[in-house]
Amino acid sequence: MENFSPLGWLKSMTPEFQDEVITRARLVSFDRGMPIYLQGEDAGGLFGLIEGILEVSIVQASGQPALIYLARRGWWFGALEIFTQGPRRFQIEARTDCKLMFLSSGQVRQICRAGPDNWEAFAQLMCANYESMAAAVAMMRLPSPEARIIRALQILYFRQSETEETVEATQSDIASVANVSIRAAASALAQIERAGLIRRGYRNVTILDPALLSEAAGSDIK
Repeated sequence: MENFSPLGWLKSMTPEFQDEVITRARLVSFDRGMPIYLQGEDAGGLFGLIEGILEVSIVQASGQPALIYLARRGWWFGALEIFTQGPRRFQIEARTDCKLMFLSSGQVRQICRAGPDNWEAFAQLMCANYESMAAAVAMMRLPSPEARIIRALQILYFRQSETEETVEATQSDIASVANVSIRAAASALAQIERAGLIRRGYRNVTILDPALLSEAAGSDIK
């Protein structure tokens, strides 16, 4: 790939490592509604989101996917299964038309063999994604819908490589990420808005005060 500026995780790596990834990667496009991969599939490689929004879901026992995250520009995913050689753990679909960088599993292994420290760069990516997963698990332990909704907003806002004040997520999206009913989400969002932390719009939420939102995490909004 030419004329590409590193995004997200790759941006924090050494110039030499960046060149290795960019030189070996290729650009792939997915139309809205197309799956990038399905849960249970074999790992094909590493992806980096350049443009668009991705839905990250986990398939429930009923066979229906449940949204757990909305990823934006700069998000990298797919490294874990390359090294564990296990199946994909999530289902990822294009919510909008998307462009991604793709690095095959073989290319990832070649990069690791090319430099003794290169595997650490991929380890950093896997650790960052693990931290996001741990934050989601911790959210599920919170006792009230309000606390879960605040934590879900935190995850959707802060767990992005390029933070934007507006979170492109519907009320239904936020309810699914927080694992609460839509009715409970509506009530909680109204309370959080009255507290001056957010402003609800059409299919989005604007974070008015990220610091106060963080302070409110784990507690009910009165």
